[in-house]
Amino acid sequence: MEEPNGLYEPNKKSVNLGIIVMTSGVFFLVLLWEKMTTAGPFYGNSTAFLLKCGALYAPAVLRGEWYRLVTYQFLHGGIEHLINNMLILYFIGNALERYLGRVKFLILYFCSGVLAGIGSIVYNNVCGKAFAVCIGASGAVFGVTGALLYLVLVNRGNLQGLTRRQMILFLLLSIYGGLTRQGVDNAAHVAGLMAGFMLAVLLYRRTTGNRRKKEDVSCESIFITEEED
Repeated sequence: MEEPNGLYEPNKKSVNLGIIVMTSGVFFLVLLWEKMTTAGPFYGNSTAFLLKCGALYAPAVLRGEWYRLVTYQFLHGGIEHLINNMLILYFIGNALERYLGRVKFLILYFCSGVLAGIGSIVYNNVCGKAFAVCIGASGAVFGVTGALLYLVLVNRGNLQGLTRRQMILFLLLSIYGGLTRQGVDNAAHVAGLMAGFMLAVLLYRRTTGNRRKKEDVSCESIFITEEED
């Protein structure tokens, strides 16, 4: 596989862009739906309404509503929450998708989100917060970040200008931001980060120098043969 050009530029058929568009669309549809059926300010969604729309809620999940482990990833409490997640996903998601491919990226994104949700449920139950309502794509976004960190590490600390130091600093700032704000599900962030890293170990295969040379030789041979014909 060739080194992708333009690390942060989206592909023409980018799954990552599709996720961003779908998540943004769901936010505005849910927002509009609530404002058409209930009274209240227009800047965000209420917890009660988000719960009806599929927010992560441990008692409901344990009753068998497992779909909430996926649907909660599309829900956001306000426009700032949505923009923060989608802006980060746009840059790091495009970078990761170029190296994993569309299908593997899709698997990693949603599996990270599911595992982040499970981690959140377990942690909140242990801490006596079993009735917490959780929403947002940040668990999956942290999964993408963890996967990109793995790619940087296995590529000798540098991935087209993206260095190990930059990734670690970005992670530390992201975790610090979560710890210093109220209402942030840090358990989901950490669980998503770990899930993304481990999934990348399973899904990513680094192209070796020898393999790349063989591919170049094969292409040259085909080109010479066609000229002789």
